[in-house]
Amino acid sequence: MKRLLALGIVALASLALLCTEDAFGQKKDKKGAKSTQFPAEPKDYAALQSAKEITGSVQGADGKSITVRIDVPRYEKNPNFKPPTGGNNNNAMQQVNQYSNRIAQLQQQVAAAKTPQQRNDRLRNLQREQNAMQQAIARIQQQQAKAANNTNPNNQPFKVVNDYKDFDLDFTDKVIVRKMFLETGYDDKGNLIEYTKDKIAKLRGDDPKLPGYIAKFDDIQPGVIAKLMLAPVKNTTKVDPKAKDDDLVGTVERPTVRMVILLAEKGNTPTPKGK
Repeated sequence: MKRLLALGIVALASLALLCTEDAFGQKKDKKGAKSTQFPAEPKDYAALQSAKEITGSVQGADGKSITVRIDVPRYEKNPNFKPPTGGNNNNAMQQVNQYSNRIAQLQQQVAAAKTPQQRNDRLRNLQREQNAMQQAIARIQQQQAKAANNTNPNNQPFKVVNDYKDFDLDFTDKVIVRKMFLETGYDDKGNLIEYTKDKIAKLRGDDPKLPGYIAKFDDIQPGVIAKLMLAPVKNTTKVDPKAKDDDLVGTVERPTVRMVILLAEKGNTPTPKGK
């Protein structure tokens, strides 16, 4: 649970940075791609302009563009939570509630930031509040363990809910595709393929600065988890937080993908389930 809460904390900060397809043009025919379930909105693309990389599940790709789904966990209060008795625990729960309300306010402030410097300052404040809330939750868990009332894993003060955003991004003209793994396979005699030192060196390619191994566009399959290295836009779009998505159609420039790094084979990376 602690690990899950930590992931939620990190994702909350990521949400501020990453905070329909029809609004930006016709849908593209990507191999294996299904109609997008969680289309990113113009404001999401505007928030993405300052990001250097994103990681998500590939939904489809062709030679010109890729659709990737980002999983953004967030906290919700557990209505079924039954806190153990004790004055100290009640004080800790009050602190958690205060941090939760403060975090919600800071997230709105981050979304309304008008300059990169303003956004970074507010993100730092948000991170401090998130860390403080995590410590308060840890104290509650310790008290539960001491009272032997934490036998039910569902009896936690907060639960994690997953949100998803599908981003459709174009490749740069010289996009690079790499992978961080070597496929398992068999030779003609049914023996497991062994990778010698020379073969591995060849698969890495001539540029030692590039991560992993040489990959092809055909390796970008739906369901694979990939890291996209982004080329930032030259002119970032200032978005009025009160503006409607229809007002932003055609005005938000998207970053492009300069490198795709496949992180694991498809069989080892299940696609996140939708709501």
